[in-house]
Amino acid sequence: MAHPNDPIITCNATNNARTTSREEKEKIKDNLYGIESQQKVYHLTLTNMILHGNGKSHIYNKNCFDAEKEDLETGELKEWAKKIKSIDFDISFLNPPYSLKGGKNEGEFILHLFKAVL
Repeated sequence: MAHPNDPIITCNATNNARTTSREEKEKIKDNLYGIESQQKVYHLTLTNMILHGNGKSHIYNKNCFDAEKEDLETGELKEWAKKIKSIDFDISFLNPPYSLKGGKNEGEFILHLFKAVL
């Protein structure tokens, strides 16, 4: 894996490679978000982010389907869900859970992601 100070090389439509500036790297680091429901995987993710110099990541140990549920005390969306919903994401990666508990299936997971990014 790359070290946090290594340059990020990107290519545009004409295959002209360029090195990403320090400012662009900081913007990327500050705009990484993730939701992971399994506690062990969540902790591995946090450790990975710290080892790669991204202490400002927004990784939540939550269930993505809970983002639609209201807080029972306030009747509003939970703070983490408000934060996620307030962002206009350009790119999303997913690893659908292949054996969801609670009757959810992979198709519903993918539709949920599409709704989040569209």
